[in-house]
Order: sequence, then structure tokens, then C-alpha cells
Amino acid sequence: MKVNRKIICDCCEGSGSNKGKGTSVDTKCTTCNGNGRVFKTIKQGNTLYQTQAVCDACGGKCYVIPDNEKCEKCNGEKVVKDPKIVTVDIERGMKWGDDITFYGEADQTPGIQTGDIVFHLRPKSNDPTPFRREGNDLHLDKEISLMEALTGFKIVLTHLDGRQILVQNSPGDVVSPGETLRVSDQGFSIKNRPESFGDLYINFTVRV
Repeated sequence: MKVNRKIICDCCEGSGSNKGKGTSVDTKCTTCNGNGRVFKTIKQGNTLYQTQAVCDACGGKCYVIPDNEKCEKCNGEKVVKDPKIVTVDIERGMKWGDDITFYGEADQTPGIQTGDIVFHLRPKSNDPTPFRREGNDLHLDKEISLMEALTGFKIVLTHLDGRQILVQNSPGDVVSPGETLRVSDQGFSIKNRPESFGDLYINFTVRV
């Protein structure tokens, strides 16, 4: 997965100056007086409103670097773009809401400890699978005919990993509308217990 991040400029080593590391050429922004924000007055009809906004002169950084002293590579920004490809390993049994963390890989800022990149797992909004996950179990709604409900059925299901699963009941076992069949060990792998699985629950509706 591609991550767009920023790292400290290796040319000026985070000083923003064309004079190199350890050279501070930051000058307090005179527009915002080093606050990074300015007050703006807006007139609407006969009423004046005062609001805060990011300083246009320094971009909210509170300082400016003279153009003739800016590092040519980062243009005085102290950091440069550094897109990075990271491999996100989703372990078997991970649940929605679990996090995958890459420590110390977030945007870099001079003088500040680098944060982390965190991937938060959530289901796709357009996932076409008919299965629903609840914890380590899977749920599936299945329609059968009245004849199948009365005399028995055989259904071949395609699981999430492409396996074919035969589900059947015995002749004489009548299936009532809304009845649920439990298929053991056909749910999700349980995290940190790779040999253990949840169950598959099939909820039947009867077509008449």
C-alpha cells in the first residue's frame, strides 16, 4: 500500500536553510506576530464579524525564511515528500476494528518524535459476499423450496476461500421458516488460535 508521508529534508537536515544543518534562519512572521493565525473582519449587511484564520504569510508556521536563504530542495519547508510502499499483513482471524501499526513511520517534523501509521480494519461498503460476520461466526441467509423443506435438501455453498461445502439434512427432518442450521468449524479462524474456527449459521426462508 502506498503511503504519502513527509520526511526531514536530507539537504538542509531540517533547518530549511541553504546553509545546512544547525543554521536557524527562522524569522518571526510579522503578519501574525508569530501566532500562526490572524483575525479577519467580515461585514455582513450592517454587522461586523471577527474570525480567526491561518496566516497566509507563514502558512500557520509562525515563522518565515527569507527567499534568498531557503534550502533549494525543500524550499524552506524543512521536510520533503517521500512516498513509501508498506506491506500490510492481515492475520487470519483479525476482526473489524483491529489496528495494524507501523511504528515511527508517520510524517517527520524537526525536533518532534515521529508518530505512527495506523491502519484500521473495516469491511468494504460494496462487498458482494452473501456472508455476514459476527465475531468469529459467519451467517448466511438461504432460501429453499417448500418441497426441500419437507423432504430434505442438498446445497453446495462456495465459501469465502473458494472451497465447496455440501450442506444437507436428512429426509424427514422438516425445516421450518426462520429455522437456523449450525455448521461447525466453518466460520472465521480465531486470532492466535489458528487451528480453531467459529461456526457457520444458515438461516432458512421457505419459498411457497
